[in-house]
Amino acid sequence: MIPHSYNGHATTVKLMTLEEVGNNALTRWLVYTVLTCIGVALLTLSAQVKVPMWPVSASLQTLAVFGLATLYGFRLGMVTMFGYMLLGALGFDVFAGTTAELNGWEYMQGTTGGYLLGFVIAMGLIAKFATSVKSHLWLMFAGTAVIYALGVTWLAYQSTVLDFNGALWHGMIVFLLGDALKLAIVAGLGFVLQDKIQSFKEKLHLK
Repeated sequence: MIPHSYNGHATTVKLMTLEEVGNNALTRWLVYTVLTCIGVALLTLSAQVKVPMWPVSASLQTLAVFGLATLYGFRLGMVTMFGYMLLGALGFDVFAGTTAELNGWEYMQGTTGGYLLGFVIAMGLIAKFATSVKSHLWLMFAGTAVIYALGVTWLAYQSTVLDFNGALWHGMIVFLLGDALKLAIVAGLGFVLQDKIQSFKEKLHLK
């Protein structure tokens, strides 16, 4: 509670608890809107940030996708992901590697289109079916496999310079070390914070 003075009389403002916010339809949807905007911002930033690693630099996008799937649940997670994709389709600079000449829907149909579709499916898999630490870990492995299966296949199909083996190397193998590290970070945080994450989702009715 926050005390303050009004016309010389002391009054007290009581802040709503997270559970009260979740039980009130208006405040709950306001929080959903804010969380969606934050999630879209995180996905955008994670695509732009490059972390120096061996053998190549890596973005933080899978870290953001897996983290949001863990925290947001299925419905809010998918709304956030579709909001992100919509902004990208409209031409906003939210994806990695967009340029003034190549952006929007044209970019999404390009060589990275399979990875973008993989992000959507991975988000849904993890957010919908992860019910324990063990299932969460296995679903992140499955999500990673889906991202690479779609990403490499589409890259090989679209590329004019890479055959399937080249797409496999340049589109997956060189990124495996970085993705293993990102997966370990999300899994570790999910394990350590599992009670707090579950409480957060329950209070805001995130399913």
